[in-house]
Formats: sequence, C-alpha cells, structure tokens
Amino acid sequence: MFVVGIDRPWTETPFMMQGFLLANTDQLRALQKYCRSVTIDRSRSIGDQYSAKVFDKDAALRGADGLVRKHPDVVESRIEAQRFIKVARSFKGKIHTRRQPHIPRIRSEDGRSRLESELLYSAPIVDDVYRALREAQLAIDGNVAIDVPQINGLVGEMAAGVQRNPDALLWLTRLKRTDQYAYDHAVNVSVHAMVFARFVGLSGKQVHQLGLAGLLQDIGKVQIDYGLLGKPGPLDEHEFEHVKAHVTNTVRLLQAHQDFDAEVLAIIRDTGALEFTRQQALHEADAARFVRVHRSHLVNLDHVASIEPLDTGDARIHLRDGSTLPCSRRYRAALRERMDAGA
Repeated sequence: MFVVGIDRPWTETPFMMQGFLLANTDQLRALQKYCRSVTIDRSRSIGDQYSAKVFDKDAALRGADGLVRKHPDVVESRIEAQRFIKVARSFKGKIHTRRQPHIPRIRSEDGRSRLESELLYSAPIVDDVYRALREAQLAIDGNVAIDVPQINGLVGEMAAGVQRNPDALLWLTRLKRTDQYAYDHAVNVSVHAMVFARFVGLSGKQVHQLGLAGLLQDIGKVQIDYGLLGKPGPLDEHEFEHVKAHVTNTVRLLQAHQDFDAEVLAIIRDTGALEFTRQQALHEADAARFVRVHRSHLVNLDHVASIEPLDTGDARIHLRDGSTLPCSRRYRAALRERMDAGA
C-alpha cells in the first residue's frame, strides 16, 4: 500500500513527507506506533492493493496547473517524426561541445525558443552531463566524493532548457544516442522526467528535482557487479540481494553531502522501493517461460508471435493477442536465443 497521508504532522514521524510505499513489517510497526489512521492511494499501491484510477475517457486531460493538455494525434506524430529526421540530417556534424555564448530567445508567439537554436545551445550541456556522470563513476571507484554541486548545476541548465523548449532535449538524447547504456539511460530518464513534469504543470523547482533524481537514482549501481546488471536469466538469492543494494548505495553516496536536497533523496528512495518490487517479480517468475526484455518488462515466451528488429538496435515484440512490447538492445540477443531454443 502507498501511504499518502497520516493523522499527524509528518515531521513528528520518521516517514518521508512525500508519502511512501508500505513494503515491510518494520514500516507497519512504525505506523502503528505513531498513527491511529492513515490515507492510502490505491493507484500508487502495488500487488493486490493496486487499483487504477477511473477516468472519463472523454474528459479533458489537465495538468497540475489546471490547464488542459492535448496529446498529438497520429497525423501530428508523423509530421513531428518527419521534422525530427529533417532536423537531424541538417545538424549532422554541426553539434559540438563548445558552449554557446547566448541563451536562446523565447519567442512571443508560442513562448518557446527556436528548436534549432536550443539544440545548438543545449548539446554541450548534455555532453557535460555525460562527462560528469563518468567522473562520478571514477570518483566512486577511487573512494572520492562525488561533485554533486556540479551535477546539480548541470541539471539546472537542462531544466531551464526544458522550460524554453522541451522538444530540444528529447531530440538531443536521440541524436546523441550511443551504446553506453548506463549513461544513456540516466540522461534519458532525467530528460523525460523533466519534460513530463513540465507537461503536467509542475513548478520549475519540481522539474529540477525530478531531473536530478532521474540522473542520479542509479549512481549506486557502479558498486554492483556489472555482469549481474545485464544477466538475461534469473538471479539467485545472493545475486538478488547484491543487486537490490544499489538504491542503498545511491542514498548513502548522496547523503555524504549534507546540503543535498532531502526531497530528491525521498524521490530516489520511493523509486527504489518500486524497483525492489519489480526485481522481486523478475526473481520469482518462472525462468523456463519468462525472460526479461526491457528495464520495465518481462515476457512469457508462449505469447510471443514475432520479434521485429529496429534500426536503433532495439526490437519490437509482437504478442499473439496483437499487442506489442519494447525489447532493449541489451536483451535482444538473449531473447532470440531463448526463442530459437524453444522452437
């Protein structure tokens, strides 16, 4: 169950102010000690306690600021994809690591900066983020403190770019995609979290906090055996406990900085609780029939109809009921082997 409210001030309890996932008996005992009643959000709970919110399918989608949000239709999405390809081709060889001297101007007609100007301005910032993540890994390996202020400042610059033109950073993560999965994933999570936060109308501070949490939530994985992170099959008990420790590692590394944002730490802890649950599902699934195909998905091989390779190196899995699932490039070969073995 996900606890969102209690019958006393949060500051009088050991719990996080943003709420928390009730995941073990220690938390339950603490609740019983401090509270007589609590409020549960079933839509944020998991397992048998989960219950999806019911929405009127015809109702307008509104953000936290109360403004109506509109998803693009199929035609708009195709036009946007064609525009992306055109811009990507036009910028081939032009995006480099030199910082631009002037912040892109916001246009009065749509409240955004020009896409091309934002791409050129933000590309060096994204490069600096990748570099900072590599330096953070080296620092951890060398038992040296992470330069959190530097990373926080870079996330602030990305958050400002998202406010000016959210499309630009999303497109940059596609244009600059590499095979360095860990860095790629951290930057992608950070950018997508900030763009979504802006979309639903969260404040500039919240956009920044989510971006920082997304970028750093897996930094503790550098202390985990790399071979286990990409293991296609199930983990044994010892391996599972070892991998679970990455969230604890992350929190410990960041808590070493006394002025690190406590709300960002809470977000990382919440994400970690959900990660444990997902890992447990993967761990307990029938290894003979289920295989991991994505960070967020495992699939029953009995229901796979075909595997469609994509130009990015990833794949699209077509299920027998007509639905599809994404397959990350790191799991694609293992999935193909399992499919061929069962043929």
